[in-house]
Amino acid sequence: MEANPSPKETAWNQRTQGRPPGAGGRGAGEEGRRSAQAIEWDAPAPQPPPSQQQMQRRLSCAPRRPVQPFCALWLWWRVGAREEAKDGDERVKEEALQILGLFQVLPRLVVFDLDYTLWPFYCECRSKREMPVLYPHAKGIVHALKAKGIDVAIASRSPTPDIAKAFLNKLDLQSMFVAQEIFSSWTHKTEHLERIRRRTGVHYKSMLFFDDEYRNIEAVSKMGVTCILVDNGVNLEMLRLGLRNFAHNFSSPKTKQSE
Repeated sequence: MEANPSPKETAWNQRTQGRPPGAGGRGAGEEGRRSAQAIEWDAPAPQPPPSQQQMQRRLSCAPRRPVQPFCALWLWWRVGAREEAKDGDERVKEEALQILGLFQVLPRLVVFDLDYTLWPFYCECRSKREMPVLYPHAKGIVHALKAKGIDVAIASRSPTPDIAKAFLNKLDLQSMFVAQEIFSSWTHKTEHLERIRRRTGVHYKSMLFFDDEYRNIEAVSKMGVTCILVDNGVNLEMLRLGLRNFAHNFSSPKTKQSE
């Protein structure tokens, strides 16, 4: 007496019923049952999931993906460039401190423009996502002034103060300035300097101002501020020139009479 087929065999027979043997896969009837049994017997037994220790062993033994030569070279260059920039800033700072030590009369406040004075671009032409760069001597000079006890401020007519402040933050300069007057204006920076004077309490004759536009230099100098027109960003030579002109203007008879 033939044994009753298993549920798996019954389902297989229903799928292959009416097909000739070998058509569309396995045949029906006894041959199909034998084939199904063979498939069932040959199938590997289900394995239990690996334990946590086995998974850790597999991960620890798995080969790690090596760092691509190009990526390693890029990382080496990036780290090296940062270290070189820090060394350069320190050298500029030391030279700037030496220049400051040559003058007995120093300004109480140094005001910088941003675009093409501290950095070589217009803020409104850039995106916040970019990483800005300064002129080579800019950061060292700012740090030297702060180390000497001289306050620094910003007077910029940039129409995008949000981008300018984001860049200052990325450059770790945001906290260096006692005043940041960044707004668009047609007054050629006179309004900026007036706000800085009210905020800091420093008189115009005790200020030194760096800018790259002659119209701003001309307007602000009439207020009694010593102004320096920069051509390719602020640098050590411009700092020396500014301190020399400031010492001359501060000790001039006109300045003493105005006091």
